[in-house]
Amino acid sequence: MFSVEEEKAVLDLAARIGLDYGEIDVLPDADGQIYVVDVNKTPWWNTNMSDADLKIAAQRMAAASSDLISWLHEADR
Repeated sequence: MFSVEEEKAVLDLAARIGLDYGEIDVLPDADGQIYVVDVNKTPWWNTNMSDADLKIAAQRMAAASSDLISWLHEADR
């Protein structure tokens, strides 16, 4: 949903504030400008989700975290 430049800006913000793991809410304005509206050091889990959906969500978060770590590792080379 976001451009590479926008993703980099959000990751740079996370690094500047020392957020190694967390949740960042980003919303676009009508003109396409993005804004960080909330940052949480602990991601929120929807307690209304079934156990099966919670497992899927956790697996997807783990995969995304792994992808991000790999990407950051490659970027440092």
